[in-house]
Amino acid sequence: MKFGYCSATSGLAIPGGLVRVNSAGNGLVYSTYLGGAGDDTGSSIAVDSTNNIYIAGTTNSINFPLQGAAFGTNAGLADIFVTKLNPTGANVLYSTYIGGSGQDRADGLAIDASGNAYVVGRIDSSSINFPSTMGSFASSYRGGDFDGVVFKLNAQGNALVYSGFLGGEENDSVEGVTVDANGIAYVTGGTKSIGFPTTVNAYQPTRAGDTDAFLAKINAAGSTLLYATYLGGSGTDRGSGVVIDTNGNAYIDGFTSASDFPTENAFQNGFGGSFDAFVAKFDTNSSGAASLRGALKNPRPTISPSDLAKRADALRCAKLTARHVEDRRVGIALRDAIADAEQQALLGEHDPIRGADRVARVPGVHGLRAGAIDFHDGELAALQR
Repeated sequence: MKFGYCSATSGLAIPGGLVRVNSAGNGLVYSTYLGGAGDDTGSSIAVDSTNNIYIAGTTNSINFPLQGAAFGTNAGLADIFVTKLNPTGANVLYSTYIGGSGQDRADGLAIDASGNAYVVGRIDSSSINFPSTMGSFASSYRGGDFDGVVFKLNAQGNALVYSGFLGGEENDSVEGVTVDANGIAYVTGGTKSIGFPTTVNAYQPTRAGDTDAFLAKINAAGSTLLYATYLGGSGTDRGSGVVIDTNGNAYIDGFTSASDFPTENAFQNGFGGSFDAFVAKFDTNSSGAASLRGALKNPRPTISPSDLAKRADALRCAKLTARHVEDRRVGIALRDAIADAEQQALLGEHDPIRGADRVARVPGVHGLRAGAIDFHDGELAALQR
């Protein structure tokens, strides 16, 4: 649960401390500091079935209070911490650092039925030595200024069950996590990477904008991604939170600046402003377009088979001419858009329409209209024969 929200036992993580109020909200049950001599910030809080309290956050204190720690010393500029308190808040049951040489932070926390703690966040490029486990879904730093990280800490807090890096060659962060009855973790966040590890059953296998949201499903052993997909339009999109229902559907929320954010069965059909919230429902046991069960934003347009064929011809023309665009950024963006459209077409999804339209939105391109691509500088026009 995110910082700033009350848990089922009315616990609240605050910077450097923990507060519990009674169920009526008019009495303080307990309140305690949690930290050392440096800067300590609680970001996430959760409780287990016996009302033990778990807090995750970030610390640069070399004397943060520890108990039965998996990692007993501060490793870098700022480390993640995970602390478990008993229901009265009187005793620390375990408390540990986990970090690399750089700046690491926790952003989400979930607890399973066995008391294992699942923590997500991000680490910077100085923390390539962040503790990971062999055989995890990705045991080495992936790239960029920062990577997402997902780890599972055992019920005693003294060992990692698994730990892995989640991302691609660019900047990635993991913001939210939940776990089902089988120990399968669902995580969401944001990625700028075109090499983010999507799965063959992804709803959206390629990045659509500057930053896309994502949803990933990790098996109980932490060894493989069962499902992973981008979710985004041509702007900036990021996932913030994730929950699951009794049928195993995953729901993610976040924000988007894209007026073409993908939707299905939307209750709000128009983009409201510079940034909108979104909520999306996924059936992660389905594949491709069928896995998105609902999302708030604009619905996709329909298109006739003949118009789609014309757009496909235009894409072929664009593919031949993109390498000759003088503005390198336009050329790269155009080739990325073409690759997106082609990949979605191979998967047999409805998304070739959105992919073709994305080419039209590449900066420097007037539009894609029934086989014609015109560039703003007037130096290039690829026209259907």
